[in-house]
Amino acid sequence: GDFVMGLEGIVGKVPCEDPNALGIEMEKEHCQNDNSRNIFEASNYGTKTTPEVEFYFVKEPNGAKAVEAKKRLFHATLGLAGAPPDDSTWPSETRNSEKPRV
Repeated sequence: GDFVMGLEGIVGKVPCEDPNALGIEMEKEHCQNDNSRNIFEASNYGTKTTPEVEFYFVKEPNGAKAVEAKKRLFHATLGLAGAPPDDSTWPSETRNSEKPRV
């Protein structure tokens, strides 16, 4: 079945021999498409997320791109117009923190 075929058997061969190509193409697909910031609800937990947030959560959960993606999602789920605020407007205990506030 699908497990024996592996990822390449399901989605096809990576377009070039560069070992980083798959990661680059996955990032493009999840973060640069028109629907990359479309909010959807995950069926297993009912959480709201985007393809962009999910990609960076896996790749580098506390990296700058992940933090920015999470801010955009948070801003959008509140129904706020425009760009999310920069770090200076966030509560100090949430800025540059290793552990998010709960």
